[in-house]
Amino acid sequence: MPVTKGGIQKHLSGGGGVDATALKIAQNLADLNSASTARTNLGLGDAATKTVGVANGNVIMADATGLPAIDGSQSTGISSSTDGWTQEVGTYTATPASPSRITMSDTSNMTVGSPLKITNVSTTRYVVVDAISANAHIDVRGSSMSTGASWITGLYIGQPTRVLQVDFFVSGTYGDGTDSTLLLNDMNSFFNWNLPPASLCSVKMVQAGVDTGTEPKVNLSIGAVNDRTIITDTSAGLQLVAAATWVETGLVEINPTYCDITTGEQIELYCTAAGGTGDAANLTVSARFVIH
Repeated sequence: MPVTKGGIQKHLSGGGGVDATALKIAQNLADLNSASTARTNLGLGDAATKTVGVANGNVIMADATGLPAIDGSQSTGISSSTDGWTQEVGTYTATPASPSRITMSDTSNMTVGSPLKITNVSTTRYVVVDAISANAHIDVRGSSMSTGASWITGLYIGQPTRVLQVDFFVSGTYGDGTDSTLLLNDMNSFFNWNLPPASLCSVKMVQAGVDTGTEPKVNLSIGAVNDRTIITDTSAGLQLVAAATWVETGLVEINPTYCDITTGEQIELYCTAAGGTGDAANLTVSARFVIH
């Protein structure tokens, strides 16, 4: 007959002895036929046999202050946010494939036109995503990266609102001679940067009236008039083309030395090469910046 003691049922044999198949209190379940089968029957998974800790194979447990420090070198696709920039972890190759290309195994967080912050041990680049090859690579537009081994130490994605477009307009003829201060001399105007620090990543230009000879070339200066930001054509800048046709800096044609702008600095337009006839007219320059 069954007898209950301490919550464990003992089965007594007809002769008054203890059933040999019954669990013994002193064994503390060590006499189970199969501990794994018993865990399965209780609905317990593998974690029931793991040790709590931070070593390989351990179960991580939060304490009163949160999760303990663990080795995350094998983690992928995890993002963390700092200063409004979200860090990409484990999704890219630290050595750039080219001065404008980053190899990526996961491009799901990337959007054309979005700002990126790229850090290394000595500098920081601010660029925009120009093209995406899904889960293969991205091309970026701005100042160039080095292709040295493990040059990228951090890759961060910013909100689209960090990208700012600033437009400049010069009315009338502008390419009738070289001129380092087109805005001042042709428009009687100035431009002063009153926003947080930023980096120039691209420049586009268009003209409404063409030169009847050779088209002029124009650059954009930040700070001093000779701090020309476009390195195209040995820093001559962009050469205008047919009327109403935009020209744009290439992926890595922004000078890393002069691309940054801080509060209070000036921007000017620099006609570095006059037109053949000097009758090119009505210039629009569109500059795209990434706020730091």
